[in-house]
Amino acid sequence: MKRNDVHFRQNRHVFNHRRNDSLDTPMNTLPQYHVASGTYRIDTKKPLILQAFLGTCVAVAVFDDKKGVGGILHSLLPEPVSSGFPLCPGKYISTGLPQFLKELQTKGATPRNMKAYIAGGALIAPLNQQDVCLNIGGRSAQMAGKLLQEHGVPIVKSETGGFMGYSLNLNMEEWSCDISPAVPFELTLHQKNFNNRPPSLADLRKKIANLQPVPQIIFSILKMTHEENVSIRELAAEVRKDQVLTARTIHLCNSALFSVRRKIDSIDDAIAILGHDIFSSLILSVAVKSYFDHASTGYSLSKGGLYHHALGTAIISKKLAEMALPAVQPTVAYTAGLLHDIGKVVLDQFVMNTFPLFYRILMKEKRPIIEAEKKILGADHTVIGGELAESWDFSETLMQVIKNHHSRPAENQTGGLSSLVALANLLMHMFSAGPELYLVDTGHLEPLLTINGLSIPQFPDIVDAIPIQSLSASPELSIIQG
Repeated sequence: MKRNDVHFRQNRHVFNHRRNDSLDTPMNTLPQYHVASGTYRIDTKKPLILQAFLGTCVAVAVFDDKKGVGGILHSLLPEPVSSGFPLCPGKYISTGLPQFLKELQTKGATPRNMKAYIAGGALIAPLNQQDVCLNIGGRSAQMAGKLLQEHGVPIVKSETGGFMGYSLNLNMEEWSCDISPAVPFELTLHQKNFNNRPPSLADLRKKIANLQPVPQIIFSILKMTHEENVSIRELAAEVRKDQVLTARTIHLCNSALFSVRRKIDSIDDAIAILGHDIFSSLILSVAVKSYFDHASTGYSLSKGGLYHHALGTAIISKKLAEMALPAVQPTVAYTAGLLHDIGKVVLDQFVMNTFPLFYRILMKEKRPIIEAEKKILGADHTVIGGELAESWDFSETLMQVIKNHHSRPAENQTGGLSSLVALANLLMHMFSAGPELYLVDTGHLEPLLTINGLSIPQFPDIVDAIPIQSLSASPELSIIQG
């Protein structure tokens, strides 16, 4: 992005020059809509904040305040890199931005009256050769600027690059736009009734003991789905042994989210319509969701954030399993991805009590999440997750994933389930930035790619292969559509 008549600021300056420094401004009191990666939202004037949380991704906010219409486009990549995956226009600046501008004009906006803001494209620290090589965010921002110029849309502000995430906020009532740190430090000043006493090991183990274990029937069902000669009747009979799981699965299948062609009245119908593979992913997600429902808003500033990350990581793990060498069974990868952060379910209940301190250590001191957890909570989520998995009698392979998905890749390490889920976890954090208390460290990206038989030049293709729904507000859609 050229710096001629565009106000350009690196992320490190944002904290000193922000116009909206207080969470008490009108921009923060209106209802908010999160525009997920790979999508856009256009609307007319109303009391609403459109918001995009950005790491490597780039978002463009455009509005015509005279006609009272505007929106945000949130894209992952500058342009498609492979013809092997379904085209999703909003995923790319090159295809999404022209479509976005065309729809704005259809709703009455005119280019000469439009105002554009560009944000994102962070080079998440530490900066290294892979970031310079890929420069996905930089190229996306450059392409956005070029396309806006070609369409005659003036750019009011561009804040791209830097080393931390952004939040792009469009006020649809006042037609004002703000680009700020993804989660402002001022947030900590509004948290009350907290204490700095870390939980004891006894406190943590009490929480572990209070969580009901994942029903062994789940692993029995997964094993059956891998067997060649299992009939629908046999699989359905096994599922029906758990009445609650059966009811929840049928309810989800019939929800508007899935829009199946006909009503599903039984587990037999669900398996027949969805197939063994999709059904196994669905029923595991239904079972695990109940555990993440225990979590509040400690690790994520929105309810359900932990489950959203877990499900997105599971979907990406499954996709990577189809690409990586050595090969990993996709259903096993999905299961491991879904459970990798199970330790956070326990720690989340204590994060809220120390939230301001936890947040400041994580973000201001730029500590990795494992270090911050140890300092504030006395243990990190991989250790607690390992104890939880052991108490639930998980397989050794699954326990290793839970314990090691943040471990630094060792030299000469070969691929496997742990490294594959670690890569999926990193990708989910990079491309599905949200209101989470997390400082992404891409230093492990290249080693994790190499361990899994992949490489930096393949990285755009890998991102292109990620089902866009896995990054959206409804990642369950990827179970069927991905």
